[in-house]
Amino acid sequence: MDSGLAAVLGATVGAVGTGGAAAIAALLGRSQTRMQLRADLQKSLREPRRAAYVAYAEGFRNSFELYQDAKRQLELALEFPDSRSECLEGTRRLYGQAFERQKRLEHEESVVYVEGPLEVTSAVVKAGGALGEYRSALLEALQGVDEVPDSEVVSRIEKIELKVSAAHRSYLKFLYAASDALGYDPLKSG
Repeated sequence: MDSGLAAVLGATVGAVGTGGAAAIAALLGRSQTRMQLRADLQKSLREPRRAAYVAYAEGFRNSFELYQDAKRQLELALEFPDSRSECLEGTRRLYGQAFERQKRLEHEESVVYVEGPLEVTSAVVKAGGALGEYRSALLEALQGVDEVPDSEVVSRIEKIELKVSAAHRSYLKFLYAASDALGYDPLKSG
């Protein structure tokens, strides 16, 4: 083989190798770009969801605690007959505050509906329903409380306790669903 042919063959092999390396680098770069775009998309979806979930969780907790405080005032009205009217007034005031706060919670709930996914939306519907049942039981306990015997008020409070437990369980289920939705990583799943 003469030196001219060897030079041409060497140049050809070099050109093919360089072209192959460029093609491989382009394919790897394209794959990396696709992964980066997916990660950016996931982050752009995650942040508004996280904000919606946190706002709803805080709003639910705030309403729930106000209803709890109202229920405690109702219980105090039974324990301290001399302060009954003041305790019942406190119960009504706290109930009103909780009811007003729950109106804002409905907006926060709507934002969660929009953000999804289905598991979180279902959990927020159940949590909102359970909180509504808690509110209704408390309102029933307050109606005519001045005219009924204490034993009836105690019975009403016992009914409220069942609603408290249901509301708290629903709240926890919402938190778990939200956490699962935020922890989902599409890059790991495909």
